[in-house]
Amino acid sequence: RLENVIVHLPGTDPTGAIVVLAHYDSTINSPGAADNGSGVSVLLEILRALTAGPPLRNDVIALFDDSEEYGPFLGTRLFVNQHPAMTDVQIAISLDTAVAGAIFTNDTGTENGWLVKVLARVGRSSSWTSVSGGGQYDSFPFRQKGIQVLALEDNYPFKEQHSPNDLPAIVNPGSVQQMGELTLALTQELGQVDLSNPSGPQSLYFTIPVIGFIHYPESWAIPLAVMALALSLLAIGLALWRGWITWRGILVALGTTLAAAALSALVVSELVKAAPKLFGWQPRQYSEWPEVIPPNGGILFVGLGLLALALAVIAYAFARRWSRRAEFSLAGLLLFLIVSVGLAVAVPRGSYLAVWPVVIGALSWVGLAAAGSRPKAWAVDLIILLTALPFAAVFLPLIPAVFMGDGLKSLVPEAALWVLLLAVFLPVADSLFVKKSLARPQPVSEKS
Repeated sequence: RLENVIVHLPGTDPTGAIVVLAHYDSTINSPGAADNGSGVSVLLEILRALTAGPPLRNDVIALFDDSEEYGPFLGTRLFVNQHPAMTDVQIAISLDTAVAGAIFTNDTGTENGWLVKVLARVGRSSSWTSVSGGGQYDSFPFRQKGIQVLALEDNYPFKEQHSPNDLPAIVNPGSVQQMGELTLALTQELGQVDLSNPSGPQSLYFTIPVIGFIHYPESWAIPLAVMALALSLLAIGLALWRGWITWRGILVALGTTLAAAALSALVVSELVKAAPKLFGWQPRQYSEWPEVIPPNGGILFVGLGLLALALAVIAYAFARRWSRRAEFSLAGLLLFLIVSVGLAVAVPRGSYLAVWPVVIGALSWVGLAAAGSRPKAWAVDLIILLTALPFAAVFLPLIPAVFMGDGLKSLVPEAALWVLLLAVFLPVADSLFVKKSLARPQPVSEKS
């Protein structure tokens, strides 16, 4: 027995309807303040704000749906399959859990190009990124019917989820406020535009600090990866031709980085297995284990990150006997080039993560090669820095965000990722102490 609660706000000249939905049920042992009392509260406040202002052009349907947890999505399926208003629905926005973190756009469905342009016009502060899309959320039944969807949540695996401790005290009002502001702005924008054809070429999108919201068609993913490949090979070829690097140095840097990444992942994996006993965690108490952040989980995240840093620094210092900073910088580009090609083929919505840092880094090295055969040391230092900056802009915000989204299960791949990134970052730190960046490394004497 299902009971959906539906509110219909008619538009003045509708070209379609927008459904904003939030499930009001919870698991049998949980009060559900965050999951999903927060989303229900947001939807109630949006209704108040909309009815307090002038009516919109398009219809707005508020759907408080039942049995998201146990269906799954039975209430949403009931609406999609039986409600007569479905003939007018063009967009569905799902609100599910605002508890502690920034609000993510977790799904935009297929042919999302039109909807992504709406996100760009709204322009509110958010963590919008297509890399986390493609899952199944409360709006999934709408997506199955070919309706454009948008799933909003903070993607935070809080330890109280689906437990008796999911109480109002754990909900951060800032997260609820951000979800509300984003959803109200989107609803007001969608409420005034023509909804008769809300589809477009599938797009990927992401937000870069300072720069803002960026989007382009997913069909660009493979051409951009090919461009990254061509530029990287050109950069390495020119560096070899100029005599700035050697194949041996590149291979040493590659081998050292991969070995350190594998060792870091292995060590962190064993420590994560030992963590429950060390911290007194009881995995059976968490319904989503290991996709959870238990008490003191942040300490584990920081501690294991520092461990990966230490392993990378030791490996880098050892390998610098036989390799140069330039070789490590270019080796890092090669490793992320492989990642960018793999993402472009397998997960094009996430290809931006690696392809743009590789393109910018490779262009920097090609520019240096065009400047002359004997560049100044400061120019090399600048190119190594320019190579590292795009990786810092993309990945440094992403690593804690992934931990906030996936919890303990993210620690092992993140340990390996940290080491790969340090292959690009450590040459920058090295430039503070080593001035002759293109000089061949000298063997360490017994005296030194």
